[in-house]
Amino acid sequence: MTAAGRVTLRRRSLRCHGCGLTAHPLDARLGVDGFLSPHATRLACLAAASWSFDIASDRLHEFAGVPINGETIRRHSHRAAQALTRRREQEPPKAHFEDAEGEVEFLTDGVMAPTRGGWRELKMALYLKRPLGEPAEPNAWAERELPRPTAQAAYAMVADSETFAARWMPLWPRRWGSSRPVR
Repeated sequence: MTAAGRVTLRRRSLRCHGCGLTAHPLDARLGVDGFLSPHATRLACLAAASWSFDIASDRLHEFAGVPINGETIRRHSHRAAQALTRRREQEPPKAHFEDAEGEVEFLTDGVMAPTRGGWRELKMALYLKRPLGEPAEPNAWAERELPRPTAQAAYAMVADSETFAARWMPLWPRRWGSSRPVR
């Protein structure tokens, strides 16, 4: 399935007589990795970020004419999320923050979210680095425009506080301040 709709693809399939595993030798060169193309996966993930998987399926079909069922959207969204997690583990944003201009801001909050195991807290954290803005009195804070961030990294997970803090604490470099953020 592509972002433009269903495509029929004929390709050679090889099978090992010893172990029974199959392979499609040209898939990597063609960019085929599962049922959805990279662009169709992106559409599915964008829709799943806005709606439940079943509603995302309806919206994709309605808006783009792409018929992908909710279970397929769920599987591919979860797989894409795992790939993003692996990439973040391999390339943490710490180096990007070190080179960016500005002062560090750290924001964190949580919201209750329904999960298969019941209601749990979804915790979120955001690191920003931005140049200092013009000074302002407290009564003008709501109207002032701050400079755009030069670097940012966001984290979110359903976890207890200790597990969540362990995820973002390593990004807190000593040169950003001698003390760690308050939990």
